[in-house]
Amino acid sequence: MDHWNNCRNKGDGCKEEPYAMLQIFDVKVLPFTLDVTRPVEVYGIIAVRDDVDEYRRNYIFNRSRDNPVLITPAYDSLPLMSPTRGMSMAEACLIETDIRIKVQGEDATRDLTMADGCRCLQDNLCSSFDYHSKIRIDGELGAVLTHSMLIHDAVEATVQLDFRRLPAAAAISACG
Repeated sequence: MDHWNNCRNKGDGCKEEPYAMLQIFDVKVLPFTLDVTRPVEVYGIIAVRDDVDEYRRNYIFNRSRDNPVLITPAYDSLPLMSPTRGMSMAEACLIETDIRIKVQGEDATRDLTMADGCRCLQDNLCSSFDYHSKIRIDGELGAVLTHSMLIHDAVEATVQLDFRRLPAAAAISACG
């Protein structure tokens, strides 16, 4: 749902004003110093902070040490979460990254930090609107590469489907 709706009239004639937004499509993990022929377990966070909600984190990846993601040479993308709302570029955005490599055993102090850092994006300094861009955060053991787009005139929307009755053929194909 629109978390920060600017519309005062909730009727059918309600219109939002477009504003600049950040859209993230994919996040890749690129380990450089490890044997990348074997799977690597990674965990941590990637969050976006913007001027909405007093710069609270809007998570796009959040995995604990007990629930890591397996990265292989064939599959190096992180499974992204849907952000809780659109990511505003009306003022500035901060992409916060802390990705760690899980070392086998119970001692979390032995885990390795792959990439830990931030990248600030500001609307008035961006000349790269409306096309695919890559934001890279490097660490000692690897990098995190975020594929994104800064959209100049965007409107946040939620599509809600309300099925009163599902045809029998559609119900079968939807389930299997």
